[in-house]
Amino acid sequence: MEMSVGEFIDKYSIMKIRVGKRIIGSDEIKPFDKEYNELRTKYRKIPWEALLDQVYNINNIIWGYENPIHEGQLTSEVMMAGVLALRVREFNCLRLSMGKIINGLVKGYEL
Repeated sequence: MEMSVGEFIDKYSIMKIRVGKRIIGSDEIKPFDKEYNELRTKYRKIPWEALLDQVYNINNIIWGYENPIHEGQLTSEVMMAGVLALRVREFNCLRLSMGKIINGLVKGYEL
């Protein structure tokens, strides 16, 4: 199943975060860079840098909220884990909305 452009931008931003945190090497993102540049060429009037920045920022915030949960730092603070989980949920709604916006821009561009 092929992913939508919105999903691609989401995954690309996560890859950029992972490269920045040295979780993966910069070679692993090269296929994503290539596809991103193809999108920029194909849909020149879409503000890709601004959209990518927004999705990157949202995913970076989510990463910050999820990290203490994943690392088990909140085992004695159940309430804080719940608060962070709610914040992740709220930002995931923004993330999904950005995907819909991006998909709408691409669809409108093709009309």
